[in-house]
Amino acid sequence: SVSSGLTINSQNKLSVNVSSSSIRTNNYETITAELENGKYIYKEIAVQKPYIFDSWRYSTEESESVPSVRGDCDGFGAEIEREIKGIGFDASSSFEWEKLNGTFYMYTYRNTITIIPASTQNPTLSYKVRVKGSCGSWSDWRTFYETNPCYDPSPVPDPDPNPAPNPEKPLPNVSTNDGVLLFEIYPNPSSDYINVTLKSGTTNTSIAYTLYDITSTPVKTGQLQDDNNIFVGDLKSGIYIISLKLEDYEEKQQLIIDTNGAE
Repeated sequence: SVSSGLTINSQNKLSVNVSSSSIRTNNYETITAELENGKYIYKEIAVQKPYIFDSWRYSTEESESVPSVRGDCDGFGAEIEREIKGIGFDASSSFEWEKLNGTFYMYTYRNTITIIPASTQNPTLSYKVRVKGSCGSWSDWRTFYETNPCYDPSPVPDPDPNPAPNPEKPLPNVSTNDGVLLFEIYPNPSSDYINVTLKSGTTNTSIAYTLYDITSTPVKTGQLQDDNNIFVGDLKSGIYIISLKLEDYEEKQQLIIDTNGAE
């Protein structure tokens, strides 16, 4: 037998299939089975619409899960990570995420989201999430607002179209049009390969490269081949720094790797 909120669809000696026409938040029903020896087994099941906690709940619950920030905004960028909690679901449930306001990359795994700010001009980054519970019903959308750790209200200056050479780091003996050697990296962001070229058009040069992750740890090194391609599809999504060396000259640029498909 079942409690009033459930209907038996089918049953046999080992199992029973039930459904509920009333899906509410925080609702529990009971299934009762009578065994051949006359004893009874009672099973309480959650028949409820999933509910995602508000952000303020993270700072008051015993299982506190406030957003964590890793890295910094000086060259490598920062990452914001938040674990979504609530009732009527767990980490293995189905989640849907949608970016709302701000410029950032968003990576999700189960009930955890990682945000990489892509601009210093947005003080707040927002997104929304909903989850599908074990009974097949979706929760309401819940919106979260994260403080951008890289926010800088200062105006962004226009880049100098004709940067002067650094006298403390002489350029190698190569032919360039304007006396300044600059590398061009594309595509950026990239999901598989990046191409590295010299804007000056110099060829037949030996270029060494090193990729560093957000903790400044080298994750890939090598020498550019004739096709000037570097495979990055085996790295985790995130912000990296690529160092390119040509003789005694070194240049560093920021590289975004998006192997999961940034939104």
